[in-house]
Amino acid sequence: MYPYRARSGPSKATPSTVQCQKCLKRGHYSYECKVPPQERPYIPRPSRTQQLFNPKLLPKLSSETPNPLMETYVAVVDSTHAQNHS
Repeated sequence: MYPYRARSGPSKATPSTVQCQKCLKRGHYSYECKVPPQERPYIPRPSRTQQLFNPKLLPKLSSETPNPLMETYVAVVDSTHAQNHS
């Protein structure tokens, strides 16, 4: 079914190809990051569990107006559903 692939082992990450997950700069791992927290671009977010327990933490929607494409999609689905069940 699938051709045999020999495993070459883990990929070799070099300092020039590694990107830090804290400061988003290349050249070091996140555990080696020396950038102070005040200078990091990362903005912490509440976890999904925290959002479920505290509804005030839910992310705000970007707009209150409905998407016109969604209205078109719903109309197409409704008409298709009506044709299939007639």
